[in-house]
Order: sequence, then C-alpha cells, then structure tokens
Amino acid sequence: MDVSDPDSVRTAVSKLSAPIDTLYAGSEGARGVEAMGMDRPDLKTSSVDEFASIIDGFFFGEETDPMQAYAYIKYTAAQWMSSEALKNLCSNTL
Repeated sequence: MDVSDPDSVRTAVSKLSAPIDTLYAGSEGARGVEAMGMDRPDLKTSSVDEFASIIDGFFFGEETDPMQAYAYIKYTAAQWMSSEALKNLCSNTL
C-alpha cells in the first residue's frame, strides 16, 4: 500500500476482513528529514514526564523551530496510538 496514494489506501482497506476503528496518518517528521531541516526526535529518558513536557511545550523552551516541534509531536502521537492499539486489541487500528 502506498499511503501517499488515496486509491491505494482505499484498495487496501477494501481487502480487510474486519472494519477499521482507527486510522492514524504518520509522518516522516517522526523519523527526521534532513532535507526539510527536521532532526530525528531525541528523547533523553522517554519517561512520562518527558512526553508530558513535549505535549505542554516546556520541552522546547522559549524559542523553537516549528519543524522540530512537529517531529516530536508526530512521534508522540505515533507512540500514543501504538499504546492504545495494544490496550485495545479487539479494535482494528491501521
């Protein structure tokens, strides 16, 4: 499946044997993109407090590059969706 091609996604979804409860569109930002000036997120501890500081903005300080914040936010969202999928194994997550 090519997630950048809506028809490819529709075809793949139509072949699923069960309905999808959740769809999260990930981002290359979570992996870092040198050509776009995005570094790969670098967490020191991956603790709950560190993730909370990303969410409330304290992680970034007074001035930050929005593209850097975007990478961390997409990474945090992907981690959260993975966690929810594991907690709710009866749900279908794509």
